[in-house]
Order: sequence, then C-alpha cells, then structure tokens
Amino acid sequence: MDIAIRSLPMRCASAIAEEKKYHVHKGKSGKRWFVADIPNAADHIYVEDYHSQSSQGFGGRTLIFELVDGEKIPIKGPWHSNSHALLGDTGIDITNKHLISGIISRDISWKNGQATMVDVIYSDDGIVGTFDRVSDMARQLADISKTPVHYYARSEGGSVLAMEGREYAKQKV
Repeated sequence: MDIAIRSLPMRCASAIAEEKKYHVHKGKSGKRWFVADIPNAADHIYVEDYHSQSSQGFGGRTLIFELVDGEKIPIKGPWHSNSHALLGDTGIDITNKHLISGIISRDISWKNGQATMVDVIYSDDGIVGTFDRVSDMARQLADISKTPVHYYARSEGGSVLAMEGREYAKQKV
C-alpha cells in the first residue's frame, strides 16, 4: 500500500492557543506555564516571559488564556514551549501527551513536489504518546529488518519526513 503525503493548510497559532482552556502552574523560575486541558496537552504549552516587558512571543501580541475555572489571564508575548521545558521548571511530566500521526514505509517517491510513502508497513491517524514515538518505532523496524525505512510524523505544530537505518543502505561500489 502507498500513501501520498498531503499538505495541510496554514493555521493561526494565536487563535489555536486562545480556543482552549488551561491549567496554570508556577515554575521554579517564577514563570507561569499555561497547559491546555486536553488529552494532548503537551502540544499546547505556553509560558510567560515575565523578565521582559518587550517579550516578542507571538510578535508581542497579548493572548488571553482562559483557565478551566473561567478566569481569563492576558499575557503579552507568551512563548509556545515544550513538555521537557515544562518538566524542568515545574516537575510536571506530560512528555507522553503529544498527538502524533505517523507513517513508516520501505521507500518514498516524489512527483511534482509531492511525496508518497511507498510500501507502507505502518500508519496511524494520530496516537497520544511521546513526541518521538514514530521515529523511535521506525528506528526499531530498521534495526529488526536491517534495512532503512522512511517515516513521516505529523503533529499540530508541523511535520517531519526522514529516514532511519541509513547505515543499512547498500553501499555502491
């Protein structure tokens, strides 16, 4: 089976941030962390840069974060962050709460700038887990089969198309 990789439309990151409800946590740094109240919370972590009055996250725009209790907190120029930074500053571990879709195949082809995963050996429409779930699985499959595999992983923040097991590719003499 082959699967064509489709392009996704561009979306407004600040609108995505403001459409969710959050829990707020204070870190050792004194920064406030806003974590979305959804199953894939690790994809929606924002942090206020209280050290800088001219914070330029989101181009310096003020975002309104609504908490689960209904309180609304305006933050000027917050930064989108990640689960490892949240863990380091707060001790809160949500590193296994990323929504990642994945495809792993034996080959890949290109036509008119469109990638197609050829001879697909695994695909899913999105599973909540670690951020590297698909690349880790591709690495395991390459090591078991002793052949390179290609993988495509997509999150709400972007995607990657790469290869694992490059060391198993046949050397040209």
